Formats: sequence, C-alpha cells, structure tokens
Amino acid sequence: MRLSKVIEQLYLKVYVGIVIMDDKTDIVIELVKGGEVKERIIESFERDTSHVQLQEFIEPYLDESPFHYIAFLNPLAIQGALPTCLKRKAEEFVDISTAITLCQDRRWMVYSDKQGLDALKKEYSSIGVDYIFSPFLVLKYFFHDKVFGDLALFVLTEQETISVSVFYRGDLLFAEYISMKGSEDLLIDAEVDDPIELDLGLEEAFDEGFDEGIDLDDLNAIEDLEDLDDLNDIEDLDTLEEIEDFSNEVTSIADTPERESEGEQTSQKSSLDGFDLDFKRFQLIQGSLQHFYSDAKYENHFIESVYVADGSDVSNDLKSYLEEELFLKVYIRRIDLAAEIVDLAKEEVSRAS
Repeated sequence: MRLSKVIEQLYLKVYVGIVIMDDKTDIVIELVKGGEVKERIIESFERDTSHVQLQEFIEPYLDESPFHYIAFLNPLAIQGALPTCLKRKAEEFVDISTAITLCQDRRWMVYSDKQGLDALKKEYSSIGVDYIFSPFLVLKYFFHDKVFGDLALFVLTEQETISVSVFYRGDLLFAEYISMKGSEDLLIDAEVDDPIELDLGLEEAFDEGFDEGIDLDDLNAIEDLEDLDDLNDIEDLDTLEEIEDFSNEVTSIADTPERESEGEQTSQKSSLDGFDLDFKRFQLIQGSLQHFYSDAKYENHFIESVYVADGSDVSNDLKSYLEEELFLKVYIRRIDLAAEIVDLAKEEVSRAS
C-alpha cells in the first residue's frame, strides 16, 4: 500500500449521491473513515429547490474533509450503450459523433451526449460534479453476480424512465433507455397482447442504451478501469423467487360503495395510477424484447429470466404481467438509487487510489 493511501485512510471521506427527478431531488451523504460509515444523511428536496439551497445543505458536510466526492445519476435523455468497443462498428447502430464514448470491460461501449454533460456540469457547478453514473452501470453493479451469469434481462425502473438491458456472462447484448413521458401517447390505447413498435433511433434521443459512470475531471482515465469482477457479490438473488406480495391491489369499481370518503377515493385513485404506470412499464419492456428479438444487428437468444431493480415502487401487477404475458421468471428487488450512487462513487475512488 502506497504511503499516500495510508495517510488517506486516516482522513474522513465524504460521499454525496444525487438523483434528479421531475418532482424531487434525492440526496444521500455518507461520512466514511477507515472503511466504516460514521454518519449517513438522507434528504429529499422539491424539484424547484434552488441550487443555492442544495449547496447550503451539502457544504457543511464537504467542509468536514478535503476528500469529498459528488456523484450524480445520469438524467440525460441522450445516453446509451452498444455491444462493441469499436467506434467504426458502433456507427452501424447510432451516430456517436457528438457523444463522449467509453469502453466498459473492454467488451462494450457506453456513450452520452457531450453537450448535455457539459450543460449538467455547468448547471451544478456551485455544488460540484465529480462523477455521473449511468442507470445501466447501476444495474450492472446491483445485479453483479447475475450479469456475469446466464442470459437474462435486467430492468431498472425510475419514476420517469426505464432502463432495459440484456447481459450474458458479462457481455452486453442489448440495451435501451426509455422515457415514460415520451411513450405515453403511444401506449394509451395499446392492448397487452399487441407487441409495441417503438422507434428507438437517434431521433428518439438515443433510446438504445446506457451510460457508464463518468469522471468529468479525467474522462480518459476511465477507459482503463479494471473489471468489476472483484466487487463483493451482492446478496444471492435466487431467494427472491418467493418475493413477497404487494398489498396495493386495484379495487374493483363493482365492489366500491356508492358513497366513498375522500380518503377512500384518494387511495383508489393512487392504486389505479400505479396500475396504469405498471401497465405502461410492462408494454415498454415488451417492446424492448420485441426489438431485441427482431433486429438482426443484435445477437439475440431466447430470454427466460428478468431481474428488476425497483426504483419507483412498482406493484405486483408488473410481476404478473411479465410472468403471464411473456412467460418470464421474474425477480424484483427494491433499490435506493441515491445510496447506490454513493456506493458506486466509493468503488471509483477505491479504484483510483
């Protein structure tokens, strides 16, 4: 161990994970010393909260140590990934001439719009931006043992987006990053049994893919990152096969009394809203699978299992749709995205030390 690393271990390190959503911004801060979390702070802010207010909340913790790192979950619409590290071959899928590209594990390429990254860095310059992590890198880390296992579909659900990818023994075969908003009109009249035709080309904001974590201070350094094989395996997900049922089932209108209290009406509306959202999520996943199976550019194989990282409080309806309509084995695990971003920042800092 280098002397500088020994000295560094004596200092407190501060990690900040930030997830920007349409209606709020989630922040997790961890103060770590000697590998042990000394304090953990969790906070949510309304989306219209000013950067000054966010800065005022974060700064006192950053002042605790010269070793502080601020990481974001990539919120950009233009981000993606391709099953190759060769730029010439990547051009067969999308135009990446205006994107920052990085090779992940020397197996597949990730990209994100350079102009968007620059704008994000400028927008949050008062707070600071050290890393920007892709939702697909989150998937890879969260389901690490499964990504390097047999062929499977991996899905991350957020409030406004879905990240869909197919991995086989560490190789990315397919990926799409889909906006729920951009798909609302398309899905409103769709039936469950009708596969959805989605135009996921460059004009639809590079909806094929995912983006790796990006250290904006040294983009080139990330190209040579070591594989994540040496990460500690996450909890074995095989036990998730018996995932516990959710209780927020949709109430049948026929069983609803003629007169309902305001609280009962609100509860029913919330349940129905959740039903609609999970139906849309199912349709988008179905459309992605159709794209994977039908597009000759992808090395497609029949998928039997899907692992869902639930970052949006999905109901048991989504599981039922996937099992009954697509005949998939479904495993769902709740994810705290801001906390996961903090963990990824720790890995990057450890790797760079």
